[in-house]
Amino acid sequence: MSQPRAALLAFGVAALAYNILSVIGTAVRIRYELVTSDIELSPYYLASEIRATYAGMMIAVPTEIWEGYDPLTPAQLSRELLKIATHVDPARDVMQPHWERTAERVAQFPVVLCIADTTELNFNGQEREGLGPLSYEAQRGMFLHPTYAVTPGREPLGVIDAWMWAREPKDADGNRGGIKESVRWIEGYERVAEQAALLPQTRLVYVTDREGDIAELMARAQELGQPADWLIRSQHNRNLAEGGKLWDSVDASPVLGEITFILPGRAGQKAREVKQELRARRVKLLGTSRRVQ
Repeated sequence: MSQPRAALLAFGVAALAYNILSVIGTAVRIRYELVTSDIELSPYYLASEIRATYAGMMIAVPTEIWEGYDPLTPAQLSRELLKIATHVDPARDVMQPHWERTAERVAQFPVVLCIADTTELNFNGQEREGLGPLSYEAQRGMFLHPTYAVTPGREPLGVIDAWMWAREPKDADGNRGGIKESVRWIEGYERVAEQAALLPQTRLVYVTDREGDIAELMARAQELGQPADWLIRSQHNRNLAEGGKLWDSVDASPVLGEITFILPGRAGQKAREVKQELRARRVKLLGTSRRVQ
């Protein structure tokens, strides 16, 4: 090497940086029990997060705060790192690479369906912290609400969002505190809207079941300027601004097409043939400022 001292310095700096990154990553893995799981914390995105916030921290955090770490023993510093790791969002660091690869695949298609739904993660009988009741109060686990990107031709493209939470137990009066769970549908649309802004050549359609039939979701879409379409299975026979009900109005519109398929059997139900009709009608829902179809 023509500059051995410079090369040795560069190697030393790289080794030091890697060791620091490893210590931070280990603190996050231990804090969130990722050590014994199959989840791999992305060192790239962890380093990217450090790089993005470092300059601001050097300005905002006084020098004496940093100097307070100098006299700490290794054990004291370890405890401090575990406290700091509480403020890290490992789900974002783990999932961010997958979300970005999904976006790359989505960009290759003119129309992509973004399907949102909720499933249960049942950890019943396992010793884990942070769990809550599921559909049955005695069951223990968490809920997962992913948004799955797929083409109209049913080609899977990947997950673009995942919302996880644990319910709080009901109190003596049968009431349950905690977050408002319907927010997951609205935040799911917001994440799709963010992707729509980054993928102007692709038409994104947010698809939900009946739980997504929420007026707040429609209002939020209007506030954002409808960057992504939404297709929601109707649960409420809503009032129309021009009078009448939504379902009656749609039923009175002409049939645009038909589809026939076999609905697979489920518990207590046999497989059966289903015929569906396609109808479309532009209406204005009572209490909204725009027409919807």
